[in-house]
Formats: sequence, structure tokens, C-alpha cells
Amino acid sequence: MTLLCKSDKKVSPIYYLKSYAKLNLTLTITGKRSDGFHLLKSLFAYTDLHDIIAIQPNSANCPSFKTQGQFCFGLRNDFDSMNNNLIMKAIELMHKEFAIPTNFDIILQKNIPVSSGLGGGSSNAATIIRFLNNFFDLKISSTKLIQLAQSLGSDIPFFMQPKMAICEGIGEIIKPVNLEQKETYAVLICYGLKASTQKIYKQLRISNNHPQQDYNTELDLNKILQIIINNGNDLTDPAIHFSPSISKVLSTLESSIFTLASGMSGAGPTCFAICKNNNSADRLAFSLRSSFGNCFIKKVKILPVIEFENIMPSYEPNLFHSEKDFNLLAMQ
Repeated sequence: MTLLCKSDKKVSPIYYLKSYAKLNLTLTITGKRSDGFHLLKSLFAYTDLHDIIAIQPNSANCPSFKTQGQFCFGLRNDFDSMNNNLIMKAIELMHKEFAIPTNFDIILQKNIPVSSGLGGGSSNAATIIRFLNNFFDLKISSTKLIQLAQSLGSDIPFFMQPKMAICEGIGEIIKPVNLEQKETYAVLICYGLKASTQKIYKQLRISNNHPQQDYNTELDLNKILQIIINNGNDLTDPAIHFSPSISKVLSTLESSIFTLASGMSGAGPTCFAICKNNNSADRLAFSLRSSFGNCFIKKVKILPVIEFENIMPSYEPNLFHSEKDFNLLAMQ
């Protein structure tokens, strides 16, 4: 959601973009290509946890980038970081492909834990690509958008469309799921150290994968719960090899009376529990805080579909809002 405020129209407009986290409700490794990339089948879902990106055209000939928020410690604000994060890579990619200017000031309010299995960086990159496509009225085809996204990372194509989806191949084959708009709550917990995704995939033994329940895009919540229980995430055991605390978290979630189904998202270390209702999610989150202390624990909604940002400018004196202002935006 964006805010539209009255002000002097000579001031460059600011655009506020929500960048949503994802969950891999299931993740099955189905094979490996000759180039080393693993093939997968994964049920991706959006959650209402999101970063906020504030972006404003500037009068310079180059972009500026700043991070703030609870998880900004996972990102640096120095020159090397600015040129290596996915937001700046997305801007550079769009500049090379379509010769658009790059003169934007950007603030990233980082509410999604970094390197947590929730796709925060991938979501940020996709959000920027979609914004620039709309801002410059590029009218890029869906196929081309997926190609652009895939060139930056295998998770990013999912974020180019708004629905829960089954992703296959190396992430580029996307099959949207039409799920009934029903309030579904989950609890996320990110506890323990994150090993690199590359190390986790190297630890994977595809031949040891258990039989999988097949599924398609005709799903309801009960079917999804069964798929989570039966299929799980093939990266869980490799992730536990590097971070044994994941096993403790999963055991705690599985044994809770408030949990309908649970698992690990992506390459971890974030784990999730789907709960019966809002109250059950609150009670589970409270219980986890008692057991695991001051780590990231958050109740979220599973979103069958999200609304992509409308290009509505907000006129403010300058871009540099306080974190309090961003937190107020995050709740809208």
C-alpha cells in the first residue's frame, strides 16, 4: 500500500513498495541437470511478512542505496554491498536490457530475516523489476519477465506473479494455484545458524529421497496439509547436518497441539507451523518464545494471492523517514 500526501509537486515523488516473504510449504528435489543445477518441485506461498522498499527519482546520474530495520545488520551500506545486493543487480539488469536511467534513491526497510529461507532478497529483486517495468511503461512480456528474473536467481521467477504456485524445473516453470480465500495462520521461527545454500545442496543425497505424494494446482487447505506432512522438504536433513538446532525446532513444532503441519522453508533455517486459527498461532508463538528465547518468531498469514503495487506516488519533503514511519507503513 502507498500513501498519497499533498505537498509541493516540485518534489520528486516517493514510491513505497511491499516486498513479500515466501514459504516453501514443500520442496522435492527431482533430479540434477548436466550443468549442476538441481531440478525441483516446490509449493510456494506468500506470507504477509514483508520488507518495504522506498524508491525516489533523484537528480544524480547514479543510484543510492541504504538499509534499515530489524535485519539490516545482515546487509552492509558500503559501496561493495550496494553493487552486489539483488536490488542493485535488478536495477543494473533493467538498465542494460532497456537502457532506462538508474537515478534512484532507495531505502530498504528489512523486516524479513536475511539468508533465512524466506526469499527476502529474491522478493526485493522481483519487486524492483516489476516497479521499473510499470514506472517506465516498458510493457515487458510475462515470458521475458521470467527470463530476467531467472538470470538473477532461481527463486525470483515465483515473485513475478501474485499467487501461491507450484514451481518446477529450476524455478522457472510456474503453475499458479487457485486456493480459496480463507484465513490461514502460521508461525515462523528462525533459530540457529544458516549454512550456505551451495553447501546444503552438496550435502544432499537424491537417492535417499522418500516417495512423494503427487499433487497439482487443484488444492484446498486439507490437501496442502497432507502434502506438507507426506512430502516435507528434501533439504531438511542436509540443513540439519550443518545446523542441528533445526531438528529441535521441528520436533517442538510437530509435537505441539497447536500445529496442523510443519516443515522447513527453502534451505532453512526458518521453520514453520500451520495452525488451526489465529488464537492457536498466538499460543504457539508464545510457547516458542518461552522455549527458544530471543530469536525470530512471528505469526503470519498465508496469502493465496497478493496485490502487486499500484504506481501511486507519495510527495514528502525527503526520502529519509524514520524506522518508526516505515513500521507504520508495514502495518497498513
